[in-house]
Amino acid sequence: MSCVFCFVKVVQILSGYKFLKLFSFGSVVCGLIVLYNRTNKYLLMELLSRTEELLLLTILKLGEEAYGLGIRKQMSSLLDRKLSVGAVYVPLERLKKRGLLSSWESEPTDKRGGRAKRFYKLTNDGVRALRAVKNVHEEAWSGIPNLNLGFS
Repeated sequence: MSCVFCFVKVVQILSGYKFLKLFSFGSVVCGLIVLYNRTNKYLLMELLSRTEELLLLTILKLGEEAYGLGIRKQMSSLLDRKLSVGAVYVPLERLKKRGLLSSWESEPTDKRGGRAKRFYKLTNDGVRALRAVKNVHEEAWSGIPNLNLGFS
C-alpha cells in the first residue's frame, strides 16, 4: 500500500522555518509536519505522542531541575496518577534518540547513595517540535464553538 500525501497549507512562519501540515490518505490516518527552511532543505518531523508532548512541556517547566525522578513526580501530579518508571524513562530515551532532548549526569552524591542524577533539557529541535504541535492543536480547536457542556 502506498502512502500519498497532499499539501494542506502553510501554518506559520517561525524562526526561518515554514510549518506545512500534511495528512495521509488511505486506511491509516497519520499527521506529519514537514519543516523547510529558505534553502529548501526538508526535515521530516513526526507529531509527538501526547505523552511525549507532556514530557517535553514538563521538562521545559522544570528548567534546571528537570531530572528523572522530578519529571516523573511532576507528570504523575499533572495526570493525577502514579506513573511507572518505564512510562517515563522509555519515552525520555526515545525523545533523546530523536534529538529532541539532551541529557547529562550530575556528580554522584552521598545523599543519593553515590548515584548521580540524570538531567534533561530540550534541544532546539525539541522546542520546534513543541511549537509545531501547539500550532496543530490551535488549528484543530479553531472554529470550535464554546463547549458549554453544563459542567466546569
